[in-house]
Amino acid sequence: MNSIGWLGAATAPPVIALASQKYGMSACLSANSMIYLFFGILMVVGIFFFMNKAKSDLVSQ
Repeated sequence: MNSIGWLGAATAPPVIALASQKYGMSACLSANSMIYLFFGILMVVGIFFFMNKAKSDLVSQ
């Protein structure tokens, strides 16, 4: 999982640089922050979904 994160981090600067030539740097940085926010919310939802399921499995044992 860590290596996949590093792959995403390695591709972000060139992708933002290429996109900033067409859309501008401020638009690209704003879009990047929205992507981070989306995945952060997705992780929190996943934690609540899977942790509640794991907690109920432990209680039922």
